[in-house]
Amino acid sequence: RTPGQPPSVSELRAELSQMSLWEVLGRARKCGGLSMSKVDAAMEGSKPKAAVMSLLIAHETATAPLPEPGARCIDAAKKDDAAGVREAIAMGADLRQAGEDGLTALMHAAAKGRLAALRLLIEGIRTRDPDNVAAGLGVRCSHSGVFAGATALLLAARWGNTPEVVELVQAGANVDAPAVTDGGAGGVALPSPIHLAALHGHAAVVAVLLQAGANSTTLYYGMTPRQWAAHGGYTAVEEVFSLHSAGRA
Repeated sequence: RTPGQPPSVSELRAELSQMSLWEVLGRARKCGGLSMSKVDAAMEGSKPKAAVMSLLIAHETATAPLPEPGARCIDAAKKDDAAGVREAIAMGADLRQAGEDGLTALMHAAAKGRLAALRLLIEGIRTRDPDNVAAGLGVRCSHSGVFAGATALLLAARWGNTPEVVELVQAGANVDAPAVTDGGAGGVALPSPIHLAALHGHAAVVAVLLQAGANSTTLYYGMTPRQWAAHGGYTAVEEVFSLHSAGRA
């Protein structure tokens, strides 16, 4: 779960189930605000442990502290909860903050196609630092996995989320930013948004990126975006490149 987020009902139930009746009772007695008369009544029933557990779960989930603004913002962005994103931003959420997976709220919105959340996050970035919007949009995934160094635009392009790509491009995201800088990986250039869109067959995204001036001649494992499209058999993407080339001739 998101760092700082309280356990769910199922997680809390699983935790309490591993405890003895007396451990559950001890936890209940230490729980501020929980009626001890209700606990005593539960202990007199035929299933005291289950009854006390129910009281504890109801109390702890009702009084659990909310996650801090950054974590709340990430969670809301995943769900396209526009109201939650807006509230977290108003509370001062750090829009560059990443979760355990290395992804920021903006990256989640871009990757999952959460357009309403994405728009609010872009506006939040623009409002807070109008002179460095591109830098705010270009924060990179801090995880060491397959999307290490990915930006929000790279993720939107990878998953073919055209509306999110349009929003990010119009806001000033770098259309040519590669996944990460080449740290000596045999001189192999790393994929840019247009590479990822082309090699996954996202013709509409390729069209948007070309219109925005994306470089279509850079190489990824020795192949241009158009060559990757041909390699994958994506004729619609190849046609987009052909039409773009014809329009520039």
